[in-house]
Amino acid sequence: MDDLKIKVGGKGKFQYKTVFLIGIISSFCAMRRYSYNFVYAQPKIIIKIENQTVSFLSNKQKCEIINRIQNYSNNSKWEFDKTFYHSSIVTDLNLICDKQYLIGLPETISTVTLILGFLGGFLGDKIGRKKAILISLISYTTIILISRIFFMHIFQMNFYFKYIIFALVQILVSACLSWLYVTNFVLLSESTNNSYRTLFSNINGYFYILGEFIILLVYYFSRDWKVLYWFLGAYAFLTVISTFFLDESAEWLLSIGNKQKALKIFRKMSRLNGKPLQNIEELVENLQNKDGINNNSKFRTTIQQIKEILSNKNSLIKTLIVSYIWFSIFLSYYGTSLGISSFNFGNPFVLFLVSSCSELIACSTTRIVDFIGRKKTMLLFFTIATVMYFSIVVILWTTIDKKISDYSLEAILLLVFFIFGKWSVSVLGQTTYIYSSEVYSANIRNTAVLFTSTVGSIGSNIFPYVNLLANVVWKPLPYIIFGISTLISVIFVLFLPETHQKMSSNIKLENF
Repeated sequence: MDDLKIKVGGKGKFQYKTVFLIGIISSFCAMRRYSYNFVYAQPKIIIKIENQTVSFLSNKQKCEIINRIQNYSNNSKWEFDKTFYHSSIVTDLNLICDKQYLIGLPETISTVTLILGFLGGFLGDKIGRKKAILISLISYTTIILISRIFFMHIFQMNFYFKYIIFALVQILVSACLSWLYVTNFVLLSESTNNSYRTLFSNINGYFYILGEFIILLVYYFSRDWKVLYWFLGAYAFLTVISTFFLDESAEWLLSIGNKQKALKIFRKMSRLNGKPLQNIEELVENLQNKDGINNNSKFRTTIQQIKEILSNKNSLIKTLIVSYIWFSIFLSYYGTSLGISSFNFGNPFVLFLVSSCSELIACSTTRIVDFIGRKKTMLLFFTIATVMYFSIVVILWTTIDKKISDYSLEAILLLVFFIFGKWSVSVLGQTTYIYSSEVYSANIRNTAVLFTSTVGSIGSNIFPYVNLLANVVWKPLPYIIFGISTLISVIFVLFLPETHQKMSSNIKLENF
């Protein structure tokens, strides 16, 4: 397959068009994920007693005062600080104190929808990458736009009904989007050959970061989470339209025996890339005879693929390690990215912008995998992430009883350690996509990448409660958890094989 892609062009107008259209979808995935930062924004609570603002209160003390204010008529009052966040689900539904656990509940419940995401991956193998992407986007758009109607002022709903509607929507859209990014990545990787896979993966990463910048601007100028959701619904609708201009994976079409459509796409690839082939039909015919799969046995083949992933000790341990590495990356990546406002200093919008810029640098850094290899890259950046997280723990620990001013040494050090921590896990995310697609043989590669990343994405669903520990238990605790998870990953990576220029199903683990 790679030989044919080289002959018709692995890098040209066809691939740039594909990465542009897929990049639009990737930017949408980023918007949906990073909207968490603003939808669940927790503004500071201002307590006023006899018109005097009371400062330096613990979370427990604030809740005790708020309960007294709500239960008794007195000369005290409380309100949300609207300096940065005017409206979020927290301010609209007063998700504070005894209701604070409800903030992360929808994201955590979404963990059970991961199985739907995995089934969505099967859908991509069964009906095609393009159709699976389209179904996901149409479902998301419908759910979001209908749910916005319920939150309009024409409906008078009590707290519980509003929260149930909101939580249900969050869970359903998580189910819709859990397979979207992975299917997107698979379609992109199948549109080019091995030599340019890292390049187009990086370009796609830039589109993802663009989505972060867009969602920041939308909330910054609106300061309203409901406006943000209207925007996401409208953008999703535009994304649906752009999907119709995507070409299906010719590799997938050949695998199900659809030679005519695959041949049409290869001819289009050849024409757009300026590499005409006279014998292209013969090459496709030979390829189909060699690699074709019976369409009627496709689902049975998928089940067999899962069995093969877990079939022997070498493959089982390899799968468990890669799944844990995904878990560690998702937990630390989203925990730091979506929990940066917990530092409680500086402008949260500036901090978010700095966080996104560090990821922009990470996209360029990822090219290091082609020079020092996948394994060394993971070892290096997991180590950097571990050092950065524990450095943050030290500063938060030593400043636990005092307010960190915006331009103090502690604030500057926290920001520096955060930037390097976010940068390192961003590099790890892109590297692991490449690594997990190489450590398995071609016949089980798509299912294996989906399986390991789906299991690992449990980390992206439990991070809200990990971040919540900073408020209800101990401020440094989330970063202790992130540091321990990346440290364990350092140990596990030592046992993984190198895959750079060795893509093979026979790659064995190091002595375990």
